[in-house]
Amino acid sequence: SWSNQPGYENYYYYDYYYSESYLQLAIIDVSDRTSPTISRTIQYGGSYVTSRRIDNSLRVVVSSSTPGLDIPFTLNWRDYCEMPEDVGTAVFEAAIGAYVGEMTELINNLTLEDVMPNKFNQLTGEDGETNTIVDCSDVYGPGLTSGTGLITVASLDLEQPTQEQKDIAIFGEKGLVYASSSSLYLTTAADYAEMAWESGLWSDETS
Repeated sequence: SWSNQPGYENYYYYDYYYSESYLQLAIIDVSDRTSPTISRTIQYGGSYVTSRRIDNSLRVVVSSSTPGLDIPFTLNWRDYCEMPEDVGTAVFEAAIGAYVGEMTELINNLTLEDVMPNKFNQLTGEDGETNTIVDCSDVYGPGLTSGTGLITVASLDLEQPTQEQKDIAIFGEKGLVYASSSSLYLTTAADYAEMAWESGLWSDETS
C-alpha cells in the first residue's frame, strides 16, 4: 500500500489474503420422492472445481488456498528515504532481519490445524464433527512443484453415502480434470497456477 495524500504515512507492506469460502455436499434421500430428506452434509474449506461419477463412486475435487501468515512487513519509506544512503540501507536491512526472525518464529510454532483447511461432517439428527480436510498421512506431493494450494479429492460411495469416506489431497493449484473408468487425472499448467512465481512454473508452458 502506498499513499502520498496529506495526513497519510508512506508505508509499504506485504499482506496476504486467505479465502474463507467453503463447499457443501448434501446427501439427499429420495426413496420417498414426495418428501426428500437430507441425510448427511459435508462442508469442505475451499471451492468447487469439478466432479466425476464412475459407476457408484463419486469423486469431488475441491481447491483450497494456502492460508496467509498475518505478520505484515511494514517500513516507513519516508523516514528511510530521508536518511543518508548508508544509514538508510542499514535500517532497511535491520527491518528485513527482524521480519525474517518474526516469521521464522511463527512458522516454527505452527500446528497442522493452523494451516490445513477444515472439513465439517454431520449426519442428520446427530452432532457434527470438525476435522482437518484430510489426515496428514493422506496428503501427497507431486514430483514437480505445482503451486502452493491444496487439491482435495473427496470420494463418496453412492451405495453407502452416509459412511465415512476416504479423502486424499495433493499440493498444487487447480487445473483441468480428466477421468477414465479406472483413474482420475489432475492437471496444473503454468496458466492456471495462481502463485506461479512461487510454484516454479512461471516461464515454462508445462503441465
